[in-house]
Amino acid sequence: MCLKLVVIVVTLLACSVTFTLSARILFMLPAPSLSHHIFYRQIIKEILLRGHEVVSITPDPINDPNLRNLTEIDIHKETYEVIDGQKWLEEAQYQPSTEVNRMRLYLPLLRETADQVLSAPKVKELIQSQNEHFDLVIVEMIMMSAHFFGFRERFNCPAIGLASMETSLNGMDAIGNSPHPNYYGSFFTEYSGGNLSFWERLLLLWHHIDFRLYYHFQYLPISNEMLVKHFNITTKTAWDLEKSVDLILTNTNPIFHVPKPKVPNLIDIGGLHQREKKPLPKELKQFLDSSKQGVIYFSLGSNVKSGNLPSEKRAAILEAFKKLPYNILWKWEKETLTDKPVNVLTQSWLPQQDVLDHPNLKAFVTQGGIQSLEEAIRSTVPMICIPFGGDQNFNARRISDLGIGRRLLFEDITTDTLKDAISEVAGNPNFKTNITQLARVMYDQPTKPLNRAIWWIEYVIRHGGARHLRCPAADLPWYKYLLLDIIGFILGIMIFSLVVIVCLIKVISGLLISKKPKDKRE
Repeated sequence: MCLKLVVIVVTLLACSVTFTLSARILFMLPAPSLSHHIFYRQIIKEILLRGHEVVSITPDPINDPNLRNLTEIDIHKETYEVIDGQKWLEEAQYQPSTEVNRMRLYLPLLRETADQVLSAPKVKELIQSQNEHFDLVIVEMIMMSAHFFGFRERFNCPAIGLASMETSLNGMDAIGNSPHPNYYGSFFTEYSGGNLSFWERLLLLWHHIDFRLYYHFQYLPISNEMLVKHFNITTKTAWDLEKSVDLILTNTNPIFHVPKPKVPNLIDIGGLHQREKKPLPKELKQFLDSSKQGVIYFSLGSNVKSGNLPSEKRAAILEAFKKLPYNILWKWEKETLTDKPVNVLTQSWLPQQDVLDHPNLKAFVTQGGIQSLEEAIRSTVPMICIPFGGDQNFNARRISDLGIGRRLLFEDITTDTLKDAISEVAGNPNFKTNITQLARVMYDQPTKPLNRAIWWIEYVIRHGGARHLRCPAADLPWYKYLLLDIIGFILGIMIFSLVVIVCLIKVISGLLISKKPKDKRE
């Protein structure tokens, strides 16, 4: 009996040790945008709490000495000095081209950024190290990431794609989850959902074709060059490595991002992003508490700086603020603001989640980044969305379609249009009702998004990958995926049959004519 008890205890201890063994995880997160990394930090911190060891290649390090088992390789210089996210988004207002065409314009910069990141001394040392190993590689997978899957090949371990928004079409194609162009494009296009017009559906179809032509014939050749140059990988292409991803975690929620069929290894973790709540600073709390008539919060996020807006737009915004019956809290990055109205308080930085949670908030004027949207929905604050680029046009359209706010294009901003939009959203109770209902259904989930993300990460580690979840469609050539070979075969049979029938008719007709009795007079 005692021996059996000892065996049971030892077995339980062994199982406990097995499940608490830490893994070594490499994060490759190159996007030069702080808002993306605020999202990623939630996952990294939770992974560290689970006892794992993390090496993070990032342009926005956490720099927290209290986080044990975290090594950060800073690539701020290699990314921000090449691609200025602020300039990119601001220039988008004056380029009436498609997002994919803007990507084409930035292709040389994307190539330079990848080259500099992979050439950074510490990154290069990591790649060339003979003693380094990882149990998992997690690659930021928004769009331009194929060459970074060279880390997966270099360390011969599973790989997960991670996106702080929806992944783009190449990511969905890589796991066999290509969305139908009849109702869904990607975050590059605002047209998604039901009740699209014929022309909107036509534009969606063209977006699907145009994006893939660009990605496969312009971008992937550059990724192949990066693989050869930095990883000495010559036997596999960048597309081969991107398709080897085991699963993809995306900051999406089907309630907001349009429901669509999904393969098992495309995981929604929308709603994960949540800043730690803290008491409001004294001056800010006093301003919000005393604003009994209500407050409008104006912030264009971390990339677009309000202080860099054109003077005519800034003047129109200030004039609109003067005419509103509300107090205005404006995230203004410069020290002074000329002609500031008495109802406006400016600060260079604001604890956004805590501000949105205040009961006197009436509306939020935002650029429409997904993290800001999540915070506004969680706090049930209706929005006026002024999109600049990236996923913001898609988000602005969804805000309007869902009835939780208004979309206002940057070029359409005047004193009257901004005043009218704010007045409508802040004064019409339907917007508050709609966003309250949306928050209720969005966050009614069987598991918390962060726990779901960590569970899937550890699932891949436990099983050495997740190839068993892979959809067969991911490995089909495009002509097979579209059934073009079968359609061609059927059309061939039909055409052949038609030709045979026509020939038979001609032969039979000829025979009948030849056997026709001759006229007796002949």
